[in-house]
Amino acid sequence: MKPNAFVGVGAMPQPDGSQKALQVMIFAESQRGLGEGFRPWDRPGSTMTNGTVDTTVKAVEGQELTVRYKGGEKKIVVTPETTIRAYVPGDRRELKPGAHIQTFATKNDDGSYAASRINVGRDGIAP
Repeated sequence: MKPNAFVGVGAMPQPDGSQKALQVMIFAESQRGLGEGFRPWDRPGSTMTNGTVDTTVKAVEGQELTVRYKGGEKKIVVTPETTIRAYVPGDRRELKPGAHIQTFATKNDDGSYAASRINVGRDGIAP
């Protein structure tokens, strides 16, 4: 991970106050600021930190990142077991039968939905 990258880190809190990363999502530059902050995540006891990588250093367990967000920062430990993914631009041709997708949509007054974003997994990976 490079300094100034905007990331989302799903992690488990550690006794020393750091966060052990379960997964890191490297956002595309157009997504900078998306969900910025620190909050509970979708697994019991887990956290989500969305922010900008300030510093990165090699550590015994892997790599340590300092991720800054409005109102704070977190020390993140990235291990060899951490899943790392990145958003990259795609196109409609990737939406085909069998593709793993994730949609972000809002319901319109007429009952239809409008997708603000569709994530498509590549090479068999689910988003």
